[in-house]
Amino acid sequence: IVETILEIAKLESGTVLLEPTRVNLAELIEERLPPFREQAAEKDVPVELVPPRDRAATVVWADPRRVRQTLDQLLS
Repeated sequence: IVETILEIAKLESGTVLLEPTRVNLAELIEERLPPFREQAAEKDVPVELVPPRDRAATVVWADPRRVRQTLDQLLS
């Protein structure tokens, strides 16, 4: 949590440079999901990803490193 707060402060102060590129969110989620599925299974919590019909619709302009960090925080 402390690390996340520090990252937010850096973003707000402009000391962190974002490197936006075209990112497919569906692919990033699929990439990050396996370890969290295992953790959820240990706790009998079902985790299901429903893929979008049009994968091209999940392409956005973002910093993939930051998106991965955010996904990790949300999934944990």
